[in-house]
Amino acid sequence: MIDFDFHTHTFPQSLCASQTVEQLVEKAHSVGIKMLALCNHDTLDGLSEARAECEKYGIEFINGVELTCEIKGESSELDGTMVHILGLNIDNDTKFFNSYCADIIEKNEKRVLKICDFLRGRGLDIDDCTKLLPLFEQMVEKNGYPDIKSARKYLYSDEIELKFPTARLSHRQGIELIHKLNGYAVWAHPTRVYWHENFSIEEIAQVADRFCACGLDGLEAFHPDNFKEGAIPALLNIAKKRNLKVTFGSDSHHVQDKDGYFPLNAELDKFDYDFKKIKYFWKEQ
Repeated sequence: MIDFDFHTHTFPQSLCASQTVEQLVEKAHSVGIKMLALCNHDTLDGLSEARAECEKYGIEFINGVELTCEIKGESSELDGTMVHILGLNIDNDTKFFNSYCADIIEKNEKRVLKICDFLRGRGLDIDDCTKLLPLFEQMVEKNGYPDIKSARKYLYSDEIELKFPTARLSHRQGIELIHKLNGYAVWAHPTRVYWHENFSIEEIAQVADRFCACGLDGLEAFHPDNFKEGAIPALLNIAKKRNLKVTFGSDSHHVQDKDGYFPLNAELDKFDYDFKKIKYFWKEQ
């Protein structure tokens, strides 16, 4: 049985999640998880709280983050593609993290202000704010949206993104930031990308080579999306040929996630792989 998970999320630190830190850790404990990483989107918020919760249950905790990055400076076919890069076993240095991302943070705060103005122009009762969560809350409390999920769905839509593009780190900057935080840079769910058709196995191999040239350390080969795509054997081969670490994550966002923690552990018997190597990859030199 797998007793570790290197990719999880909590709300409100990740606005796409709904489970709190307490709910995540309680769920992890209930299914026998002994080692857990929290990887909220583009923030180190929640790490200290999660570590304290894990200590209550005797779970070993790993600091993590999931950076939303954009491929830049590679080719006309790849540039603009959004990818997610995990930082695992990083330093919980919020001051440095925010300093490194200051330009991105400022641009996105201005973006939210522009969205507020746009929504007022559409007749919504919206006060200026610089963060998305308060904007979601205003849409629910004052403008008839039934819940935060529905407000989030609209503000994450292609319409809003095309009108008001989100500022993102480049893939090079993301990998560099993770290394400056003394962590491992891992390409998350490589079978799923954004603002581009999902990559074929051949394209994943080509992009992995480009990321390796920037210092990529690992590949999230074991992920629910990769199971569904039947891509795990090919991803393991890609990682092996490039001497990349292999990681395993549920990408859990919600208490009721059915795929969280891969309950069908029998499926893992199909893979001739020493999962203990994944559990302790971050302790290897």
